Amino acid sequence: MDEELLAAAMERAAETAINYSHERPNGDGCFTINSKMGGENITYGQVTARGAYTSWKNSPGHYQNMTLKDWKSVGIGCFKNNETYYWVQVFSMLEAEPIKEPANKTVYKSKLSRDEFVDIEWQSMILHPYDENSDLFRLETLPTNFYLEYGKEKEVHLVNTNKKSGGFNLLLDDSKIAYSSSRPGIVSVQADGTLKALDIGSSVITAKYLGRTLGRTVTTYSNINDLTGPEELIMEPSTKKKISFKHKETKKEVNNYIKRESLNPEIATVDQSFSESYERSEKCEFKF
Repeated sequence: MDEELLAAAMERAAETAINYSHERPNGDGCFTINSKMGGENITYGQVTARGAYTSWKNSPGHYQNMTLKDWKSVGIGCFKNNETYYWVQVFSMLEAEPIKEPANKTVYKSKLSRDEFVDIEWQSMILHPYDENSDLFRLETLPTNFYLEYGKEKEVHLVNTNKKSGGFNLLLDDSKIAYSSSRPGIVSVQADGTLKALDIGSSVITAKYLGRTLGRTVTTYSNINDLTGPEELIMEPSTKKKISFKHKETKKEVNNYIKRESLNPEIATVDQSFSESYERSEKCEFKF
């Protein structure tokens, strides 16, 4: 075991948690991590060193790499991310420098968000809710347009998705992300990515990270019980009238943010401007 190769293998194991490939997250080849390095094996998913070794041994290409007579030293690294283990072997034709067995070390997510670690290709970044009750990140992406109830909060984050190893996510460091809202009076956003619906309407939330920008439109909505409007209306046949619904607290008209349709369209209809048209004198009901 070689000291420099051990450090290289540990760093490569962390890098494969971001981009499972012999290519480093910054686009360089794996051999750029240390000039001594001449070969590399990677694997993931095994929970023990024996399991990782068996996986390599049962793979002809990896086994051949392990048993080359030219190798004189090795470094082995293991990194655990979101309950998944990543394993790396690196090999060299140079003699090993003696090393004492190192202790296990906890590396915080913020450290893993260093520029040289993060795959900054835009396709790998998604905005999604964080499940505080789980050690795993929920593999769901917020749609381009999503909804937030008036008065409520939602915590969102940028993550790096390792698509080559089953879509495992790595939370990026919020301190390096600049969040902003196009209409902060409608939806506010804090430095940690927490959104809050302050009024009825829409706002574009933007996250900037390492020169990349991601935007999501957030539309706020209200519970139907928080709206005011006519519960019953009497109209003459062949007449038309616009109906207005407002939010009780903000007093703002919310016609553009709710969907309303007639349960008896042969009697009366409602158009996009919330104008009701009655064809004959009968009771008609509408639903939201």
